[in-house]
Amino acid sequence: MDSGKRDNRTWIWFLVFIMVGGVLASGVLSSIFGSREEEEAAPQPEEIPETGPELPPIKLVHNVENTTIITAMGMARIYTNGTHAFIDANPPLAGKTLIFEITMLNITRNGIAAEVAQEGDVVTVDYIGKLENGELFDTTIEEVASDASIPKSEHFTLKDSYQPFTFTLGEGEVIRGFEKAVLGMRVNETKTVTLPPAEAYGEVNPMLIDVIPLEDELPRVEYLRRYITVPREEYEAIMGSAEPGATIELMPEIKAKIIRVDANVTLEVQLSPGDVVNVGYPWNSTVIAVSEDRIAIRHEVSAGEVVQFSSLPWNTTIVE
Repeated sequence: MDSGKRDNRTWIWFLVFIMVGGVLASGVLSSIFGSREEEEAAPQPEEIPETGPELPPIKLVHNVENTTIITAMGMARIYTNGTHAFIDANPPLAGKTLIFEITMLNITRNGIAAEVAQEGDVVTVDYIGKLENGELFDTTIEEVASDASIPKSEHFTLKDSYQPFTFTLGEGEVIRGFEKAVLGMRVNETKTVTLPPAEAYGEVNPMLIDVIPLEDELPRVEYLRRYITVPREEYEAIMGSAEPGATIELMPEIKAKIIRVDANVTLEVQLSPGDVVNVGYPWNSTVIAVSEDRIAIRHEVSAGEVVQFSSLPWNTTIVE
């Protein structure tokens, strides 16, 4: 795909983000459009008159199960405590003290067998990894993995096959404490080491945990910005020359007209009451009113529907 087109599409989505950002206020949309703190700090839209009686919020329930997913950042665990869902991108063993029993099987240096492991050597080891409570979380030895008398941690997974582990010392292929323990070991030597989190997978970073209430709600009527202002230099770098009166397509159902060009480019969103649009939700919305600076939309969703938010790794049921 042409890179210019890809950049163009990204910029269009940026403009849509400006149009809706800072206005949507539900917990679900916090994860889609930004933090709740940013939303609360943003200027609140003025009420649009004659939009009809106030409508009750949309109530929904997230259908979350404990699992592990692959994200752009790597592995992430999903789990619940009964009231909230957690998307945890920390390493599964973050914050844990690990105990390893390591047996050196072979050392190769520049293709020649060696007796004492040094940085740059290719080493082959067997290991048994346990938590402080004695639960097994990993091993290279099949007999240990299949021994029912050894308690297993929640992080343990039985492998299809088992074989010794080979890696190069000094290449950062293993956690720091494991590598330090192997340095200086001799062939056939067995060593037991205890690794605190700093020498293993680090402490738990709360910034890598997204917390979302299982029961959530959002307004049935929300507001878009009627006018979008962006720096002219940025606009023209992506979209080309900004000509007053020109119309661009923000989304398939949403167009915007360039109404002013100076140091900035100001666009007016072209929507009218009755228009059906989609602004990133897994449903359509209807424009119900337009004021001087805001556009009111009503979300068209019904109780019992099961929807999929693009930013969430589970589906969601609309309760009412």
